[in-house]
Amino acid sequence: MGAYHKSEQESLRDAVLRLKSERSDAHWQWLCDQLALAAEVSAEPVSDPARVAHALGERGVDTSSGVIAGLAHHFNNALMGILGASRMASRSLEATDPARPYVDEITAQAEQGVALSARLLDIGQRAKAPSSEACSCASAENTASPRAEAASAPERTTSLLLVEDERLIRITLKHELQSLGYQVECAADGHEASRLIQARREPLDLLLTDVVVPGPTGPEIAKLVRAKWPTTRVVFMSAYPRDVLIQKGHIQAGQVTLEKPFTEEQLVGTLRAALHGV
Repeated sequence: MGAYHKSEQESLRDAVLRLKSERSDAHWQWLCDQLALAAEVSAEPVSDPARVAHALGERGVDTSSGVIAGLAHHFNNALMGILGASRMASRSLEATDPARPYVDEITAQAEQGVALSARLLDIGQRAKAPSSEACSCASAENTASPRAEAASAPERTTSLLLVEDERLIRITLKHELQSLGYQVECAADGHEASRLIQARREPLDLLLTDVVVPGPTGPEIAKLVRAKWPTTRVVFMSAYPRDVLIQKGHIQAGQVTLEKPFTEEQLVGTLRAALHGV
């Protein structure tokens, strides 16, 4: 498990500090402080996971797998929104627009945050010596991931219900999906999704839902959709790693998932694969 170079570690720490300035509530500040400490430890040239966990613990970071997954979940959701908004802004700007360098910088910092989140998860997984079952889940995800495809519109107008409780992610994903040619309806939680499904007369082609949302969960929404339209395709997305979702019983190993934050190419490839039953 290699360490970051000092300059990379400083960039990651700066990315966390920028994220910290986004919100003032105490829980968010605590999360940022935890990740800043983890970024500091990640620069240390240690290869023994137990030593990494000890170094984190010495700095006050709770290294239990649940806490680490929770940290990553919060930050991956935040980064998904930031990356989505920066992609929207980038598409609307001319190459010579004075604002473009700032948008590019936002994107770069967010991507460094993604690297830090992945590093934190890696430390947690190695420190707890994951079981063969957990490893097989991660392996299955890598094998099942569709190849990146060039962004292109679906062959016909495809109806899609997007269920996402994070407002910025919902807004940017809706914009992205509409730009790809999908006919999109949105729900901010499971209750709103249930009402939309019950009121809708035409069948849905595709359900794209976060796994953990207020009210009925993503899997519960999927059951409601499938009871009404058995042929509707379902794609789950989450800022939690896939193996965590499987271990907690939220999803089954064979279900299609997108792990936040994801790129437009990953979004397009996964939706097209789901629609074609790949």
